[in-house]
Amino acid sequence: MPPRTPERPHDLSPGEAAALASAAAEAAAPPRPTAVPTDAGKRSAGGARVAGTAPTLTPPGRPPSAAGRAGAVGGTSAWTTIAALWSINQGDNAWFYDTNVGWKKISPDSDVGLETVNAVAGFAKSYGSAVQYVTDDTTGMVTEITCF
Repeated sequence: MPPRTPERPHDLSPGEAAALASAAAEAAAPPRPTAVPTDAGKRSAGGARVAGTAPTLTPPGRPPSAAGRAGAVGGTSAWTTIAALWSINQGDNAWFYDTNVGWKKISPDSDVGLETVNAVAGFAKSYGSAVQYVTDDTTGMVTEITCF
């Protein structure tokens, strides 16, 4: 016997309707960032933290830009805004998307520092506030952030 095919939308069983609604919601959801390779948050043989690889997805409506281009390592950034945040259930692994530069990793040198910079970046993204941040001279990771 061939599978039942409803003639009208209201002929769907509750299970079929739920599956259809779930598939429609999943199709409408924006794509998620891809997982960062497992090198993120690990320590090198000397004990220093490894920078990891930046997330690969750019926020909607933003052109791809390369983090780490000239001027992005060491020093203070220009005033900018944050378009996206990214983290994963790995230690020492949080990033934000600078609208001028691209993905920037938050320094994991201090757990409290990582959490605080991530919290300020989250506030700045939520409210569209201007930020300026300082990066480490050797790693290019963000060590402090100012939000207005």
